[in-house]
Amino acid sequence: MKEMRLSTRLCDGIKAFLKDLDNHDYRIHSLMIASGDDVIYRSIAEPYTFDTPHRLFSSAKSILVLGIMKAMQDGYLKTTDYVSDFFPEYEVTDPRLKKMIVEDLLTMCTGQEEDPFVLLFQDFDTDLFEAFFKTPAVEMPGEKFRYNNTVPHLVYGVTERAVNEPFEVYMNRHFCDPLHAPLLAPINTKGQYNPVVTCTSADSFMKYAQLFLLEGTYRGKEYIKPELIREATRMHTATGMEGNYAGYGWQIWMNKFGGYRMDGGWGQYAFILPQENIAVTVMSDMTKCEYLVEAFEHILFPAIKEMAADR
Repeated sequence: MKEMRLSTRLCDGIKAFLKDLDNHDYRIHSLMIASGDDVIYRSIAEPYTFDTPHRLFSSAKSILVLGIMKAMQDGYLKTTDYVSDFFPEYEVTDPRLKKMIVEDLLTMCTGQEEDPFVLLFQDFDTDLFEAFFKTPAVEMPGEKFRYNNTVPHLVYGVTERAVNEPFEVYMNRHFCDPLHAPLLAPINTKGQYNPVVTCTSADSFMKYAQLFLLEGTYRGKEYIKPELIREATRMHTATGMEGNYAGYGWQIWMNKFGGYRMDGGWGQYAFILPQENIAVTVMSDMTKCEYLVEAFEHILFPAIKEMAADR
């Protein structure tokens, strides 16, 4: 970690943020803050270490979308490609699903109301590709935001078929290995990767947050073109919800107060704030985790904003 004197305002903000979470019995495992390439603050709760694998839940969606973005960059696919064309082994009878394009997956606008992801709770070896294509659409894809936990399976499946390489191998080669930021996820007996059980360490989580913050570059090396990061992290879809859940990009949420974030169950967050050149990651253990976003907005973010303004 680079030695950097934190402003008194930021130190006070961190203390107030942590105290507020403690007052709300909110358990966090790690807190890290980066300015550009440099991590300027990090803390960890025992028995965790900064290298301990930790489940990301839905924050993994935002990281794994890097794979499909890299495939787009290298000309393997386009956002306008039909999703079903990548899965010729499955019969798609719903005429609406046949019209679904890659963009609809990325923005959670598949047209489906039901989410077959729950089938994994009954049988880990469920073929979620098959279940997805058997789930009828209730409106045309692209028309309405509906959060769907099966979507990351389709995103990885499209990527894998487009590049003709196992998704895990592709991600390791282009991101995990050169960043020294491994991603761990189970593979079922059908050979299908399970994105929603992805784990990574606190240090690695921050590296991916910095990769977004720096528009595809980390420590001077470009991994994804800036224009693709900007496209992924702009608002594509109005969700019909309010506040910090009102806007969605490509598998990533828009913050009402500025920037965007990776947002995972049980409190796994990466707040990316381009205007302030700051990324903040938090790993937690809370079933009701949304309070942290509110606390960040009202307690820690003002201190970050003030620090950035004083530079």
